[in-house]
Order: sequence, then structure tokens, then C-alpha cells
Amino acid sequence: TSSKEEVDNNARNYVINCPLKEILKINVEENLRIAYSKEESKKNKTPIHKEIETSFLDAPDRFIQKHSGFTIVCDELVQSDKKEFGVTQVTLHNASLINGAQSQDILRQISKDNDGAYDHYNIRVEVIVEKNVIARNDIAIARNTSNNVSELSRLGSKGFFDDLNKSMVDFGYPKNDQGWVIQKS
Repeated sequence: TSSKEEVDNNARNYVINCPLKEILKINVEENLRIAYSKEESKKNKTPIHKEIETSFLDAPDRFIQKHSGFTIVCDELVQSDKKEFGVTQVTLHNASLINGAQSQDILRQISKDNDGAYDHYNIRVEVIVEKNVIARNDIAIARNTSNNVSELSRLGSKGFFDDLNKSMVDFGYPKNDQGWVIQKS
């Protein structure tokens, strides 16, 4: 998935699927955040942590589609020859998880609590090959400055406000092309 710009900068980008047990082996030395369960963390388990846990436990075979929070930076990615279904053994040199420490921690606990019963389920990971230490740090910072999706947006995407919207439209509030109420000026 490498772009021309990445190649011009002697960098690469890959998307790989790996068993859960493999993501648990990656260190978090270059991650800007520490997992909530670590002794030095002042964090407690939040509703987001519980949501990640529930998402995995309710449908571990669908977690790969629902969760895109793993990003690894490394100096080098070495692949073996492709096998059936494009399966390749991948070795990452000087790898660190820069996004996904919280999810990794949750999956580690799930694995431990269930004696590794879920370790074969696949996790999707973005791998950025970047040898420049300064660029790696810049990437880690940039990847950790996004805003969280508000709870209202999450509920709206599940249709929680559809009836309210219909009532407001029926009452005469103006709507946009998609049928949603717009704020009166």
C-alpha cells in the first residue's frame, strides 16, 4: 500500500492480518500513551475500553472489520515467499506499536483470561516502515492527535434519533437533502 511519496522517502506502508497472539508480542516503546492497566498509568477502564472488549468477545471473527486501531512502525519488514491465499511470514525489525496500546492491553487480558483460546483470531495492522527516528516520532505524534467520535454521533449512526428527527420534520422544522432537520437561522 506504499505511495509514491513514501517510496521517494525510502519508507513503505503495509497492511497485514496477523493472529492476535502476534500483536501481543509487539512492544509499545514508541507509543505516546501507556495502557490503562499499567501500574504507572492513572487511567481506569473507560466505556471505550469496555466497548473494545465487548466487540471482540461478542464476535471475535468480526473484530478485524470493526477495529482499525493498530499501527506499528519498524525499521524493516522482511517477507517470506507467498503461500496459499497470499499468506506470508513477516518479520519486523525494531518494531513498536504506536497506535493500539489500549486495545493490545485489552486483548492481552482476554487471551490470559481464556487460556489463549482466542489467539488464532486475526487482527488487522498497518505497518509503517520508516528508518528515520525523527520521522517515526513525528508519525507517532500525528497518529495520536485525532478527536474521539462523540457519543451522540455513535448513537445517531445506530438510528437512535430517527424517530425524534421524523417528529421534528412532521412538526415543520426544515430538513436537508438527506431528510435530517437543519438548525433554523
